[in-house]
Amino acid sequence: MKLPKLRLKRIAKGYTQDYMAEKLNISQPHYGRLERGECHMSAEQLVSICKLLETAFEELTDGAIPCS
Repeated sequence: MKLPKLRLKRIAKGYTQDYMAEKLNISQPHYGRLERGECHMSAEQLVSICKLLETAFEELTDGAIPCS
């Protein structure tokens, strides 16, 4: 799933990919692939990312519901 606002939100919070990866308990390269939409993001990861960024799911996804 591509989330164009994800990178912008992360940068606005002052978080690095390393920080996000550590909080999500994944590697930085894997987080980078998630951010670029190059691999599948689980619902749990999306919820965790929204919590870390203190943003609503709908704001990151433009209201779209992700499908597997």
